[in-house]
Amino acid sequence: MCRVVALVLACSAAICMSSDWSYDGDSGPENWYKKFQFCAGKRQSPIDILPAETTVEKRKLQNNYYNQPENLTFVLKNNGHSAQVDIGNATGLYSNAFGQTFKPVQVHFHWGRNDSVGSEHTINGSQYPAEMHFVHMNKKYSTAEEAVKNQDGLLVLGTFITIGIESSEFKPIFDALEEVEGEGETKAIDALKIVNLMPDNKKEFYFYNGSLTTPGCNQAVKWIVFKDEICISALQMEKLRALKHHGDKGEASISNNFRPTQALNGRKVKRTFSL
Repeated sequence: MCRVVALVLACSAAICMSSDWSYDGDSGPENWYKKFQFCAGKRQSPIDILPAETTVEKRKLQNNYYNQPENLTFVLKNNGHSAQVDIGNATGLYSNAFGQTFKPVQVHFHWGRNDSVGSEHTINGSQYPAEMHFVHMNKKYSTAEEAVKNQDGLLVLGTFITIGIESSEFKPIFDALEEVEGEGETKAIDALKIVNLMPDNKKEFYFYNGSLTTPGCNQAVKWIVFKDEICISALQMEKLRALKHHGDKGEASISNNFRPTQALNGRKVKRTFSL
């Protein structure tokens, strides 16, 4: 573990230096396990969701995000792997799921070089152009370091992203992306509503037990993947693809920042809705 506090749940709650791993080459996903032992675990994420092989179990996701406090803060940053929005002063906000209470921590994105790839989770083997992860930490743990050591430490809400009309709900994020094109750059965001960081239909979703999708790959995540996607415009998508990171050969675009799907290894994927 390294820089746990400074990199609180960065990317998919990565607990490591950004230079320790990447999405290609010798430090790419196929080699993560050499430095991060959990990446070779049996409950890894993301996964390919096969709806016909899932079973129905009635579960609810509840939150109080309509009661957004005035002092809630949002800071957008380019962390070298993704565009991430850190949520501050979130005391009193919560999501209830699986009989436990989780507090919102951050939101980040995964996307592809083109619209044919991008999402981490897949449906029947097919990817979406992008995927958003809304990361929460179990309120019973006082630190991220403690949370990632427990199977119920984190709740991550995954939402697929399609290309179409411009998203007004996410406009504050995408408008600010041009100011964080360089790795390490940050920008405070105003006028963002935390309730808009999820699709309107929050009742229908898939869920399973898994892991962080970036190193250290800790198997500490209760995953919810919403059935409904959100839509952004092609221009908004290109703003994500314009972000840069410090590569081996100098500054390069962040692209294809998704981990390949992992084996289920006997895990059961469930859904809250009828097919």
